Amino acid sequence: MPSAIRISVIIPCFNSADVIEDTLRSVFAQRFAAEEVLVYNDASSDETMTVLAACQTRWPGLKVFSDDLNRGAGYARRYLLKQATGSHVAFLDADDIWLPEKLEIQAQLIQRENVDLVVSAYRIVDRAGSFLGARKPKSNFGYRDMLMTNWIPMSTVLASRSLKGIAEMPLMRRRQDYAYWLMIFRRNPNLKLAVHPDPLMIYRRASGSLSSNMLENLRSNYQVFRQEEQFSAIASIMLLGLNMMFRVFRR
Repeated sequence: MPSAIRISVIIPCFNSADVIEDTLRSVFAQRFAAEEVLVYNDASSDETMTVLAACQTRWPGLKVFSDDLNRGAGYARRYLLKQATGSHVAFLDADDIWLPEKLEIQAQLIQRENVDLVVSAYRIVDRAGSFLGARKPKSNFGYRDMLMTNWIPMSTVLASRSLKGIAEMPLMRRRQDYAYWLMIFRRNPNLKLAVHPDPLMIYRRASGSLSSNMLENLRSNYQVFRQEEQFSAIASIMLLGLNMMFRVFRR
């Protein structure tokens, strides 16, 4: 077993009363136990805090932080990253689920291949649990590939805390995950990556207007290129066009 690896799990949470217990159950059911599980309740207005309190009784190792002001997932992740004490961090969104072997397989990959970052394929289901499909990243990719599209769903990651910028999650309300990974690849040009081809995570797709979400994501991607990566307006528009093309062909 990869005993030298100590994992801090990072979970931002907002109005997730109906899903957060299942998500946490998937964490505490891991075959390779995390050293700590950190949840940030981002001023939820539903019963999320009540559910989290019950979860703390069931799983005493669970650490919950809360705020009365909603600040967004970027702030929540940054806050938890600064509290983390493990050698590695694993991100999990409050409505996603890990398969029981997720951390074990990724920790073994990190030790065996001496890499800084592991990502995996994932399954997609609707809120009722019906299977919608599966996706997997390229077998290898770098900064330029990431400019075309975000190959890294947050909930598939196990990353070393030694990476430059690992605790500097952008505070954007949308697409802060994309900005984060672009920054990580840019600041760590020799980053060593491993991709596990089989699904280790289940992504629960929320209902809503796909076209509206796509438009908002494209607007946010432009902000990522223009403000976070500091490309010119023309270059940012060109990259946005490539993002759109890739999204169409990837469906």
